[in-house]
Amino acid sequence: MSVLYFLDPIISADHLVRLAGVFPGQAILLSNMMDVFTLAGDAMTNRGDFFASMFIVMAAGCLVFYFALGWSVNVVAQVLGPPCCQLPTCAYLV
Repeated sequence: MSVLYFLDPIISADHLVRLAGVFPGQAILLSNMMDVFTLAGDAMTNRGDFFASMFIVMAAGCLVFYFALGWSVNVVAQVLGPPCCQLPTCAYLV
């Protein structure tokens, strides 16, 4: 068991705060992307490719943060799960 297990709830809260920034980021990207439809020709294609790549980068960031959040929550559950399950059982048997 690692000494840093007590930091996992703090790490999880940090990930939640960072993930909360995704929704405003998507709104900003989408609002700027609407201007692409007023362009014509190559300008539309170039600007559309840029916004498509920005959505891919945002999705990759979400993947990293959701993975880290899931990992840290799993660690907390694995550490706190057995003692919390054994306590009622021991109290019932005594």
